[in-house]
Amino acid sequence: MTSLQAFWDWFQGYAEAYYYLQDFPMAEQAFYNHELTSRLQDYHENLCFGITFSKDETDAQLILSTNGRVDGVFFVNNLVRIAPEIPKWTIVAFIQPQLDLEAIKTGTDEPYYFRDFTIKPSDLRWAPVDFDSRNCRCDLLFHLITFPKLVAPADVDQLLDYIYIIILDLLGEAVVRQTIRFGYYEDTLLHNMDWYRLDALPEFLETWGL
Repeated sequence: MTSLQAFWDWFQGYAEAYYYLQDFPMAEQAFYNHELTSRLQDYHENLCFGITFSKDETDAQLILSTNGRVDGVFFVNNLVRIAPEIPKWTIVAFIQPQLDLEAIKTGTDEPYYFRDFTIKPSDLRWAPVDFDSRNCRCDLLFHLITFPKLVAPADVDQLLDYIYIIILDLLGEAVVRQTIRFGYYEDTLLHNMDWYRLDALPEFLETWGL
């Protein structure tokens, strides 16, 4: 296996290119994204990354992640632990909570523009369906009030992937990994279940000690 330091030696050489990556042609962006993903997955197949910018777009964040999976956490922690100081860059371990709960509550939140359709977090509803008391984790059922009838199973799987991205941004990767076991999708708001808005999920998990 390539040493962890070798990754940073490589990234430092291309840090400027990744900083301006959003200005590159799409083909070049795809090349650089594939290269970074490939080098991370030399350590573990679950490793991935995200790049974000500060509001004034002067500083960039390189977020190393396992997308909420347990396997690979060791490598993220150790890569971030030995990360060097890189001008204009901050290195972050795992996706952090970033959604505005008040905006979700009032419906003024920004939509996510996915490839197939857009999703506003405030249009999502969820219900708890099962608890694993031994491991303090739960299963959740989701419903999107603006989504048309699904063609199962492909559309369901894709929609759940998109919902998972939003949940990671809502709760942060560590909380998702520790508290949510499985997610399912339901076409209709079943009347025999209690459904909640997305902004209630953090408080629910905290109240139940999850």
